Amino acid sequence: MIKNHKRILIISKSTADISTEDVIDWLILNGNRPERLNGDSIEDFKSHGITFSINDVGELISNTGMTGSFYSIWLRRWSDYSSLIETKRSFDNSVSADLVAHIISQLTRDLSVIENFILSNIRCVKFLGSDNKKHGNKLNNLLLAKKHNLEIPEFILTTEKTSLNKFFEKYNKKIILKDLSITFNYDLGSNLYTTYTELITEEDISNFPDKFYLSFFQEYIEKEYEIRCFILETKVYSMAIFSQIDDKTKVDCRKYNFQNPNRTVPYSLPLVIEKQLINLFSDLKLLSGSVDLIKGLDKKYYFLEINSDGQFGMVAECCNYNINYEIAQFLCS
Repeated sequence: MIKNHKRILIISKSTADISTEDVIDWLILNGNRPERLNGDSIEDFKSHGITFSINDVGELISNTGMTGSFYSIWLRRWSDYSSLIETKRSFDNSVSADLVAHIISQLTRDLSVIENFILSNIRCVKFLGSDNKKHGNKLNNLLLAKKHNLEIPEFILTTEKTSLNKFFEKYNKKIILKDLSITFNYDLGSNLYTTYTELITEEDISNFPDKFYLSFFQEYIEKEYEIRCFILETKVYSMAIFSQIDDKTKVDCRKYNFQNPNRTVPYSLPLVIEKQLINLFSDLKLLSGSVDLIKGLDKKYYFLEINSDGQFGMVAECCNYNINYEIAQFLCS
């Protein structure tokens, strides 16, 4: 029996997003009928007919049912534009690779404008989630974390080999190179190439030219373990990941060892660290998101980064946290 008629909209990446499905299950179990828009539905024009327009009083209307106002909206995750890979493959050899690259780049920019337009013109009482393109600036977040008295690994942005060498020596020849934005993926035939956080060696630096593209280097912190948190309002759900005992995952735990997975356990951060993280989220006007930290061998907790549309499924499943239920409660209560 339907007990609740509040309009709830969920914006997800795709129909295959498991966390979205789990939250929807809880909403339906509690008598709600959430509406849903998937990012890949907007991109996949061959399978989905979608039209957006403006009515006589200047409201956004569409054939997706996104008319009027909602009680709550959960921006689970926008599309990552992965369907554009298929669009890229659809061009035959008569179209130059350079032109294809320009077309894909233009489509990506246009989709970003459309997403912003949709988000700016749907109304709700409660909004949960954030576009990572908006809150995912690692540099801004590092500085803001430091203002909230969280420890951060020192970093440098430089184009110069001489500056890099000084930074390298200052931190005992242990520094890392990492992406500043999303992970770089390159699809070449049947192979997918991707970037990871990597230690930089003396040999690497000796092979660098004197001048190179502005790059982000960070002090390498020797750790006891990593900590992945999911924050929902003022609740912090934390998980320790013992990635340092496996050479494959020691520097970047995303290099999963499927034969011998890292041990993961529920974890309680010191209350002062939780408070600092909640205050950081408050400054960013974030109600939810994931945070990566490490516990150093020096016993300090180091803030690494925020993923505002980050996955929480692993934290929930491995640590038996009922995050899906808590999100459903936020949306309908």
